[in-house]
Amino acid sequence: MQSWYEFQNKGDRTVVNIHDSIGRYGITAKEFIGELSQSTGPVDLYINSPGGSVFEGLAISNAIERRRTVTVHVDGVAASIASVIAISGEKLVMPSNSFLMVHNPSGTVAGDAEKMRKMGQTLDKVRDTLANKYSWKTGISVEEIKEMMSAETWLTAAEAKEKGFCDEVTGPIEVTAHMDLTCFSCPPAQLVAQARSMSLRSSGSKPTTPPRPKTVQTKGAEARILELVNSGGMRMVDAVAKVSQEDPIGYRKAFGAKNTHIQPKKETPTMTNPINEYEQLFAQAQAEGKSKSEASRHIAHHYPEAHQDYIRAINEQPANSQKPADGAGKIMFNGLVDMAVEAGKSRSEAVREVVNNHPKVHEAYLTEANARP
Repeated sequence: MQSWYEFQNKGDRTVVNIHDSIGRYGITAKEFIGELSQSTGPVDLYINSPGGSVFEGLAISNAIERRRTVTVHVDGVAASIASVIAISGEKLVMPSNSFLMVHNPSGTVAGDAEKMRKMGQTLDKVRDTLANKYSWKTGISVEEIKEMMSAETWLTAAEAKEKGFCDEVTGPIEVTAHMDLTCFSCPPAQLVAQARSMSLRSSGSKPTTPPRPKTVQTKGAEARILELVNSGGMRMVDAVAKVSQEDPIGYRKAFGAKNTHIQPKKETPTMTNPINEYEQLFAQAQAEGKSKSEASRHIAHHYPEAHQDYIRAINEQPANSQKPADGAGKIMFNGLVDMAVEAGKSRSEAVREVVNNHPKVHEAYLTEANARP
């Protein structure tokens, strides 16, 4: 069992660690509820999570409420649906340097105006469900809770206790896991600095005295990538990853700050292919320390047009042509299914829709699912 998610029986108590997102890309309700049902005695749940799937989180929340004897400890952040899980226990304990965040649920849908309206109605119902849970815990009116959710409200431990979300504030702890905060609108500066420090620490860098970056053959990052692809025969995704590691400052100047793409030479028209652009963004996100699932969500959130163009390009390709980036087939297929489910479809309907509308993504998913090590 990995340290980001584990059940441990310690004497007459059960200790649970959830240090990941909630849902298909992290901790699922099925595995959590299955292990919770086999545990004995009171439970101490330690959570550090940016949130995830609303429906998976609600299932976990309801299971905790049924168990009753659960004390929840926030190890760093309980954001989005993770905050609903946090308030579901008998008691919520927050170290003084931890945070709790509430905001409106969100979802993605592709289709006509009727589908858009249906998604909006579904999100309103989900928001009301979450607001009622927060109101029941805190005693704050549902309308005031909705205002907090609309504003994406981040609460320190002291503020959470003052408003009734938290029952006890303890001394600060050292946070040992960091998370991607780019999907949030206004994370606290203290939390952003803490995440950056953790990222630098995990990469071995020193935030106060960063080493001078190595210049690659006096070439700019863009020129170096083109050279590796055109002369070295390297794949775009590998070239981007290599240059981002060799010359991080030059790479950020070329692509990070302005979210720009490589401008191709006339003799390399494939550089403007949506698949190459997506792989470039995917490699950039991984070079910044994101996992494959985090990279996929990051692109869908910050580069929606590139994400849609990539899916469209994959589906429009002839047989035996380029497939999605390695490992992306399963991520994209499951993500499209989740989006359809959140739009109101049953899972079987969602799977059929993705199979019919995104055949190349489905083909890549099957290839990866059937692959043997």
